Amino acid sequence: MRGRRWDCAPRLSNLSVTEAHTPNVEGSVPLLFRDLCGPSGVVSCDAMSADAELLGGRECFVCLRPSGLKRYCPICEGLLTRKRKGQKPNMRARREALHDQWNEDLQAFICKYTSIALTHTGGARNAEWEHVVPRDESSVVLVAALVNRMKADLTEDQWDAMIGALHALRIEGKPFDESALPPNWQTKASSWRNGD
Repeated sequence: MRGRRWDCAPRLSNLSVTEAHTPNVEGSVPLLFRDLCGPSGVVSCDAMSADAELLGGRECFVCLRPSGLKRYCPICEGLLTRKRKGQKPNMRARREALHDQWNEDLQAFICKYTSIALTHTGGARNAEWEHVVPRDESSVVLVAALVNRMKADLTEDQWDAMIGALHALRIEGKPFDESALPPNWQTKASSWRNGD
């Protein structure tokens, strides 16, 4: 994962670890937050996670990985705050989905539709938000990127019908069942002919 970076120079450069709510261990030398920052005053996720015990010792509310001084680790924070331009995410629905889809044994989020472990590095398994009910932000779940592209704006029933029709065509050699095509279905864009 490419480390997300936080600008820590202006406000926290002189904050010692003991001032950052870290238990004061007798005989320990306070580590300054600025010591984790590079010359540019920016700290990477790797440094934040590696020294989370020294910087507050908090665990992520979702996955229990080190989160430094924050409620969420960089991965969970990134998933929670990911959005498209103009989109207002339903944070409660997202938090519930993260909790429901975290697999402690695999230390990964699980795709809602395929149950495969999701990644955060791009590709077909990359974790993405998907709307179970199209355009309903309260119905979001995490799915693999390729699955999200395949489902597009279909409801679960429409998607299941399409998968069944494609399976019959491709695997069983039967003619395509045109009733699987959803009536009045439109692409996300209002009209590709108008350049929208």
